[in-house]
Amino acid sequence: MEPDRGSVQTFDGRTLNTYTWGGGDVVVVFEAGLGAGGRCWSPVAEQVSGHVKAVAYDRAGYGTSTADAGCRTLDALAVDLVRVVEAQGAPDVVLVGHSWGGPIARRAAELLPAGVVSSLVLVDPSDEHADVYFTRSARAMDWVQALVLPAVARAGLLRAGLSNAFGRFLAPKALKATLDACSTPAAARVCVEENRHIRDGLQQLREAPQPRPVSTVVISGTKPTRIGESRRELCSAHRRSVAANSGWRLVEASESTHYVLFTQPQLVADQVLRACSTR
Repeated sequence: MEPDRGSVQTFDGRTLNTYTWGGGDVVVVFEAGLGAGGRCWSPVAEQVSGHVKAVAYDRAGYGTSTADAGCRTLDALAVDLVRVVEAQGAPDVVLVGHSWGGPIARRAAELLPAGVVSSLVLVDPSDEHADVYFTRSARAMDWVQALVLPAVARAGLLRAGLSNAFGRFLAPKALKATLDACSTPAAARVCVEENRHIRDGLQQLREAPQPRPVSTVVISGTKPTRIGESRRELCSAHRRSVAANSGWRLVEASESTHYVLFTQPQLVADQVLRACSTR
């Protein structure tokens, strides 16, 4: 199913490319993870589109969305998502975020007026309770990525690698749109810039006051993996966040690691629709 293409203008005049599946009064807005375009949500959006209006978008600098010359901090990313939400003209929405998109969705929910975000669905989100993000080795990996990723993209290897990783999960048109959005040298530079601010963004969440109560489900990929220690730490962080926040609920995706939206899209779709039904 091909979505309708559109665009949203940001507060400072940039244009963000949008994708819309379905229609109706109930609106779900999807936020992608680090380095990903909006079409990565196709497996989930297609499943919910018969019941709700599903909207995804390419963040600034991905695909045809206008790049932002400023720092891509958590707040800067969240402000763009706020604009996408407001452009829907709905009295309330459900926000869904994967990976780094989870904190972006959470921050946007705080920036929007109370009641606009009726529910959050966080799909294996980056979590401030996971110390793995703050280690010396994590800082070293960020430095290596900043050096290597743009070069890999220029050589065409990023596109090939992402095609190999995601090809079995996305239909051909969705795969092409995803690769076009996030495998170019320009997109690689944006990814590096976003990644440069993740640690500060998570620290910001660590130091933030108790968030505004919003019904929230955290879908945690609990399938064992060869990089088991960091995965166990992230899953533990998900449990800590749920325990620390009133109205949060944990769902374990036992057949998935990080990319639950690809490996268990039905589970994610079911949780999105449940959130919509209780809004």
